Amino acid sequence: PVADEVSVTEIEPELEVESEAKEESVVEETEGYPQYVILGDDADEEILEIFIEEALEELASLNEHLPRWINDSNDEESLMTIRRSFHTLKGSGRLIGAELIGEFSWHFENMLNRVIDKSRPLTQDVYDVLEESLGVLPQLIEQLKGNQEPIKNVYQLMGKAETLGKWQKPTDEAEDETEIEEAEAEA
Repeated sequence: PVADEVSVTEIEPELEVESEAKEESVVEETEGYPQYVILGDDADEEILEIFIEEALEELASLNEHLPRWINDSNDEESLMTIRRSFHTLKGSGRLIGAELIGEFSWHFENMLNRVIDKSRPLTQDVYDVLEESLGVLPQLIEQLKGNQEPIKNVYQLMGKAETLGKWQKPTDEAEDETEIEEAEAEA
């Protein structure tokens, strides 16, 4: 052998270390969150193609209506269209066995349901998490096409939407306790 040649056995340990490091980072990013299947093994290819096409249409709708709603929070039509897009992605995703995109979409639909029924206030946090979702959705759709690379922070983003959807109006008693704690801290 030529002196410049590197044997396969010299390279393999490096690849294993890189692979293990990548797996560890994915575990750290998803720790504490339920894990969802990107696409079930029994998914029909033809139906998957239809879903991907539908998902891309819903993504285009979201990209059109979210900026409108952010610019005019009274634009009920855009709000309803945004919620409907997440609802469609949730239902169709679950139907074909695309758990991750289905559950991802459900968290955003649920949060928007709370905004619509006014059981959670519309805040900048809601807008921010929705804008973040538009960065992740194309990656989730790409995963369905076969690119199985993990998406950084997808579970944390779902967690943010879930937390925003579970917002509770402070009770008078909680406000009283906070005022007492603040007064004690000042004393």
